[in-house]
Amino acid sequence: ERIIYEAKGPGSSALLIDVFTDSRNRTAPLLRHILSKHEGSLQASGAVSWMFTDRGVVEVDEVKDELSLMDALIACSFEDMEYEYDEEEKMATVHCDPSNVDDVRKGLEGE
Repeated sequence: ERIIYEAKGPGSSALLIDVFTDSRNRTAPLLRHILSKHEGSLQASGAVSWMFTDRGVVEVDEVKDELSLMDALIACSFEDMEYEYDEEEKMATVHCDPSNVDDVRKGLEGE
């Protein structure tokens, strides 16, 4: 079972803790214990999640050039997509909606 816990960490830092567990009853106390040892605490649902945006990330190695990357991204035709291109490393990082990650990855194969 997948559970996302919300917590405050040291210095009032906001944490989203994404876990897979077979026992919800065992996981929550364990997280409470770990957080309390580090000046943190579990929070109610919605206490810190409003500070985060769920984003999908696709990393592309060995990009030919930025123009071919842009052409491939345009062909994907998704709204609200951003990319960062590192010319020295010839790689790119694409940020998109999480539901579009597989389609973006398929659209960028071979770039």
